[in-house]
Amino acid sequence: MLQAFTAVGVAFTLAGILGACGDDEPSTAPAASTTAAATEPEAKPVSITGRDYAFDAADTIEGGLVEIEFTNAGKEAHVVGLAKIAEGKTIDDVKVVFSAPRSGAPPAGPPPFEEYAGVSTVDPGGVGNATFNLPAGSYALSCALPAPDGVPHVGKGMIRPLEVTEGIASEVPQSVASLAANDFSLAGAPPAEAGPSVVKIRNQGKQIHEVNLVELMPGKKLDDLVAWFKAPVGPPPGSFLSGVAVKPGEEGTTEFELEAGTSYTLICGIPDSLSGDFVPNIVKGMYMAAFTVS
Repeated sequence: MLQAFTAVGVAFTLAGILGACGDDEPSTAPAASTTAAATEPEAKPVSITGRDYAFDAADTIEGGLVEIEFTNAGKEAHVVGLAKIAEGKTIDDVKVVFSAPRSGAPPAGPPPFEEYAGVSTVDPGGVGNATFNLPAGSYALSCALPAPDGVPHVGKGMIRPLEVTEGIASEVPQSVASLAANDFSLAGAPPAEAGPSVVKIRNQGKQIHEVNLVELMPGKKLDDLVAWFKAPVGPPPGSFLSGVAVKPGEEGTTEFELEAGTSYTLICGIPDSLSGDFVPNIVKGMYMAAFTVS
């Protein structure tokens, strides 16, 4: 079960800092400017396991189109954030920023990394996935969700380096539902049938966004979830079943297994960086109406 304030930082708690330090306009070029392909390649599988508080993962992976499968083997909720480390900076620089308390003002100077993408919040025992393009470079895998004592998981050691080699960029997989993320809305139609469903998100905003699937508990409504994000006291009124996050101008997909008769919603819980108040985007209307799968 998620702790009282876990979802305040759903996905990437420092997205606001990065967005405030980034360009005003999102990039429209593919994230992975790698070797051109004559045919569309399949996504390369990457397995990552999260524990309390560490990642089990390869030291080096091939870039381009990747499909990350994230298994949460811990007792707390976790995410996988992939931050591309800036030239001349180290993973220790990244750790300092992620471990610092969030405030209304970004740190001075350019950030030591750029958030690229990741797998959204997965509850304990769950498995999530995300597919997106990833350019070559040095990265930090991290989880910045807070522990019960308030310390971000990254401050407890849940961060590790990852080298990404040149790979082939490609279109993300076909999806049954395509959503457009803006500041601050999710537009499109959610999947409607039980079984596996591939959902795509296209980030048209000016800050990093996600689509995170939440299963509402019986008797709970979307309003209850929004209210919990405003004041995260006690357990949330739903289960976080993963999703995909991408930076501005990029797109990614995630596959869900939906159950008939179950009520869900799709949200972005990443803090708002445009205003600098770091209020979760769901509180500002970035969610889809609750739906029950047929």
